[in-house]
Amino acid sequence: MTLLDVRKEFIKHSGRFDLVVDLTTHADNGADFFIQAGQRWLDRKAKFLDQDGKMYRTLEAGDYRINLQTARVVKSVAAGTADSKKFLTYLDPIRLRKRFPKPFGAMTQGMPIYWTLANLKEVEPITPVGGMDEYRETEDEHLTYDTMLILPVPDQPVHVTIWGEFYLGKLSQDEDTNFWTENEPGILAKAGLRELEAFYRNYSGVNDWTNSILQDLIEIEFDYVENAYHHYDQMEG
Repeated sequence: MTLLDVRKEFIKHSGRFDLVVDLTTHADNGADFFIQAGQRWLDRKAKFLDQDGKMYRTLEAGDYRINLQTARVVKSVAAGTADSKKFLTYLDPIRLRKRFPKPFGAMTQGMPIYWTLANLKEVEPITPVGGMDEYRETEDEHLTYDTMLILPVPDQPVHVTIWGEFYLGKLSQDEDTNFWTENEPGILAKAGLRELEAFYRNYSGVNDWTNSILQDLIEIEFDYVENAYHHYDQMEG
């Protein structure tokens, strides 16, 4: 199934016909917001899914930030040239500031050695006056996500590999698919319905959907464990 198919089921079972443009095309008019929120909730709950993966990025000289909108957990980072990469050492943000006290734009550049995760979200409702914080110039862009910093600031293009756990592919186009649409579209539709109940503060409905979905996930996990281990012979002894 595709996102469009799941959207049709979501509309049918919610009765919220206003969340699509019409019942002919079922074009999105708000339904996808709840389906996408439901998927992210499922991604966090479905521990049986192998969500380990890699993210590849290339940073130009002078660039030290990597957007982490799809990463759930970062486990390790390597960076270097196309011919040679080395694992970077993690430093928490406080230690990183102490090691690199100068504004990043003014520090001596080189091959990255360290990485950290930084919260660069801004809450100012207006465009800030130009200035410099410890991570970047604040001029005309409000960041709404967390980011990774690698330091020293690269003095040449570097290739970065990030190992971690990532959210499954975001569903945004009618024809989009991912694990949930292909394998468990009913659970994804339920998760969207759960989010709908949550936004309208129907906590009884939220609890009902949560219990139903978690039971589904437990059964899937049993199947996953069986498929993963059924080929092992019984231990001798």
